[in-house]
Amino acid sequence: KPKNTYINSGSYIVTLITTSASGCKDTSTQTVNMQTLPISDAGNDTIRCANNPNVLLNGKVTNAGGGKWVGSGVFAPSNTILNPTYTATAAAIKNGVDTLLLISTNNALCPADTDKVILHFSPAPTVNVGKDLIVCKDTSKIPVCATITIATGVTWKSLGTGVFVTDSTQLCTSYKPSKSDTLAGSVILFATTTGNADCLPSRDSLHITFTSIVNVNIIANDSICSGHTIPVEAIVTTNSGTWSTTGTGYYSPSQTSLKSFYLPSKTDSVNGKVLLIFTSGNNGNCLIRSDSVVVSILPSPVANFTSVTGCEDQEATFTDI
Repeated sequence: KPKNTYINSGSYIVTLITTSASGCKDTSTQTVNMQTLPISDAGNDTIRCANNPNVLLNGKVTNAGGGKWVGSGVFAPSNTILNPTYTATAAAIKNGVDTLLLISTNNALCPADTDKVILHFSPAPTVNVGKDLIVCKDTSKIPVCATITIATGVTWKSLGTGVFVTDSTQLCTSYKPSKSDTLAGSVILFATTTGNADCLPSRDSLHITFTSIVNVNIIANDSICSGHTIPVEAIVTTNSGTWSTTGTGYYSPSQTSLKSFYLPSKTDSVNGKVLLIFTSGNNGNCLIRSDSVVVSILPSPVANFTSVTGCEDQEATFTDI
């Protein structure tokens, strides 16, 4: 059986000439049509972001009736159209690469042709604003910071009604809570990446909880007679603090006892009054608070008299001095 390989497609005339032993000849002629080989073109390799991995494929098939895509992900709306949208699997995205095949179909007499396209997945932007915060309601401004990768910047926003006292597009800024924020007891801040190239923005949230401010209240009489101690008591939400005075007396049993006694000095008594102060301790992230009371030191009365000694059954005379 004779064979021939045709390099190019087209129509060829093939002639068969036979010769008998006696020298007679016969000729048979036929036209042979050679089909062009199918060609599949899956397009150029591409890079996609890990958080925006969908890619619009642009396949081409010539010399065949169609094509079929093969890959581990999902082709939408179908893998039998040449320009579907491809969604890679999580495993492929994690591995950083995916390979797709475009195979020609309806090839008639020719074998199918296959081409491949490689998808590379670059890391997605990240943003981290750190751990949630607990601050006091009397905090005037709250410093916050974000760290990012891949992206070039961030934008800070609040779900509350406070304001950022410095540029809200800086990685580190400060947030000034509003009264509504502190009354609500908490507020949530968001940092969203910017300059993401073909990636989707990434966002992280910071939950800020507001604790009550420190309250201090002194219970004490506003006046006392000289020569007496002054009982004092501090009601403080931290259950801690220190007594002080503008006078020269001292506290007993100690300056750190919530219930104590102030022993005025002679100078205090001469001055006629003394200022007693209690300052909160263990304030955490709250401002230090204090309360004060002015105690008047009143001169004590002096009892003294003279008497005249008389006889029994006679009046005795007493004279106040």
